[in-house]
Amino acid sequence: MPHAMTASERANLPRWHGGAGFVEIWFLVVFHPATASALWLRYTTFAPVRGAQAASRAIVWAAWFDATAAEPAVAMKAIHPAEAYGPGTADRFRIRIGACVLGEGHASGTVSQGGRRLAWDLAFIPAERPADAEPWLLRRLPLPVHVSRPHADTVFSGTITVDGVTRRLLAAPGLQAHLWGTRHVEELCWLYCPAFAEDPSARLEAASARLDRKIAGGIPGPWLTPVAWRSAGGDVASTGLVASLRNRLAMSGPAALELRAASGSITARAWCAPESLVGYVYRDPDGRELHVAQSDVASCDVEIVTRRGRQRFTSRHTTAVEFHAPEPLPGVRYIGWDAEALAGA
Repeated sequence: MPHAMTASERANLPRWHGGAGFVEIWFLVVFHPATASALWLRYTTFAPVRGAQAASRAIVWAAWFDATAAEPAVAMKAIHPAEAYGPGTADRFRIRIGACVLGEGHASGTVSQGGRRLAWDLAFIPAERPADAEPWLLRRLPLPVHVSRPHADTVFSGTITVDGVTRRLLAAPGLQAHLWGTRHVEELCWLYCPAFAEDPSARLEAASARLDRKIAGGIPGPWLTPVAWRSAGGDVASTGLVASLRNRLAMSGPAALELRAASGSITARAWCAPESLVGYVYRDPDGRELHVAQSDVASCDVEIVTRRGRQRFTSRHTTAVEFHAPEPLPGVRYIGWDAEALAGA
């Protein structure tokens, strides 16, 4: 009997079919609020543009964050030849890179470098349909990069093993997203929090991105910043095209973000310890490099204003923040594109 695919499973199906000039990403963030820790995973295929002096590859990236540890972040990656990637079948989502697997409702694998080892064996609850927050118009334009959230605000159960120490997770909040296209955006800030002390069902996500710093004639490229809030008291969405152009999410310090929705209904501040940031060098298929720094044990204060009044929500060490630009952040160490661990690690 044929497998009946949900809209979320279809949204996860691979878009790369072996051609040149393409990058595809599936990433997961898994929080463990009880221990102020989190796991970040990224399954990637990369194909340089035609004529480039580089080979296609498949990469698994992994980072473990622990806000209470002397070493708050452990990060590494495994670079494989493209032949180590398996796209699965057309009627079921299940990709493989080496021994690492991501499928509908399941992720498992291991990355080891320099005597360090991260392993995961996780199940998560699949959603019926993606939770796409971008303006609908953008999802229909022929842009060079696309994003979908097949399993947003899901919960994970299973095990995470860090250097031989196994942690068992039960109903740990997190998400799984899918990106693909011919390049990355040039600049991006991201804020995501699925765990607030005042309301376990509350969720906040905001991403501010611009495809290019400069467009025709040297004009600064526009920022698009969709913002979505969900809670037991009601949802607040600021995701339309006009609102996304007016919302603001920007750095307010070396490791902090300030958010303000254009309507004034949502304001937030997120921050992390600078030493908890993990740095990776990404590369576009045309060879341009980007620097991405991320912490998944950041904290966040949110204020929501509705007709019912003003509410405040707090998250401590259960927030993801990301800073993505051509230049590195001062003080952050980055794993190079051709490296699998930090130099000297």
